[in-house]
Amino acid sequence: MRKVLSLLLLTVFLTPIAAQSQQAVSLAEPAKLFRSVAPSVVTIVVEAKSERRQGSGVAVGSSYDDKHIVSGTWIVTNAHVVAGNRAEVKIAESGRTWPAKIEYRDAPTDLAILHVQGLILPVLKPYGTKSLEIGSRVFAVGTPLSLDRSLSEGLVSGIRQDRGITLVQTTAAISRGSSGGALIDDQARLVGVTTFKISEGESLNFAVDASRIADIRAALEAARLFQAVYLRRAVRVGSEEDRDVLYIESDALTKWMLETRRPDGSPTYSWFSSRILASMETKNPFWGGNPEFEAFQAEFLATRPSGSTAQGVVDTAGVVRLTCKMNATRDGTFQFDLAVAFDIAKGTVNGLPANVTSDEIIFRTGKDASFTAFINRFSLQSRIGNEERPNLLSGTCVKNDERKF
Repeated sequence: MRKVLSLLLLTVFLTPIAAQSQQAVSLAEPAKLFRSVAPSVVTIVVEAKSERRQGSGVAVGSSYDDKHIVSGTWIVTNAHVVAGNRAEVKIAESGRTWPAKIEYRDAPTDLAILHVQGLILPVLKPYGTKSLEIGSRVFAVGTPLSLDRSLSEGLVSGIRQDRGITLVQTTAAISRGSSGGALIDDQARLVGVTTFKISEGESLNFAVDASRIADIRAALEAARLFQAVYLRRAVRVGSEEDRDVLYIESDALTKWMLETRRPDGSPTYSWFSSRILASMETKNPFWGGNPEFEAFQAEFLATRPSGSTAQGVVDTAGVVRLTCKMNATRDGTFQFDLAVAFDIAKGTVNGLPANVTSDEIIFRTGKDASFTAFINRFSLQSRIGNEERPNLLSGTCVKNDERKF
């Protein structure tokens, strides 16, 4: 367990260091700039059913094996480039192709993160739009119309906001196949990911702010840590139905960690990663039956749409979180913590339908939902059982916050 988490943490905390190896330098000449960034830009080949299409991608991070040696590359592209449930994605590089795994795809920002095992590339650190202003000189590098590693030059003609996403409007030319390529400034810094053009006008080309990439990657790594912990724990919250695992392994977890904040205002993904790291340093496992982890897990499960494995994320403002200490009724020697996230509006517990009365909350739990749990809404006394053993476990719940129950 510790080895698995150590390897995952190595990816989380060492990859940004590798990405920072590229230093910002003054590159006044376009030829010099191109030589600096071109090795990090790749061609993406997607085959879905009878369709074959191409796009562009940018290497933004390295992955490591258990000996701390670089073993693969993280690549960013556009979500629409790798769209399709059965799409086979490959990276074309140096006369051969490499299979790529889609690690995260986010349609609202039109960004996707891929991982390619065995392909080693120099990386560009996502820098973002903080240095840009109207009139800044920028360059697009990509694969327009299958012409790999093409360079075009232009100016920033606008910095737009669209549904909370920052877009760079530029005169640097892009065409079909440029999607997912690099938009860089005159210091070879990755400021955007080229995304689309408006064909009704002239020189109306757009790129997504590259600073979003770092947030997505950090959230993705935190989600992978969470999944590793969940799948290796002896006791899990809620039912053991396949849809629970599917939801935890879906993009919904990354999206939730990316878009939500903890009570102190910190991003959920950074809070979770820091808790895992701190627990390893203090030898006080955050993941091994810790009520805080149980509550965190239950909070996420409560975001699952009732009766569905859809990858949407819902507001949890009306969710009451409880931790119930359950004991065996015979001798009291067996104890575990049951984490409960009760959605008042939906009448669900941990994302599953519950029977809610004025006095009690009744819901299914345990492996294959084979047990029934009862919680008294006034005394917070709880019990778990089935038809053969109706009072198998009993205990008392405490609220994790002051929200009205």
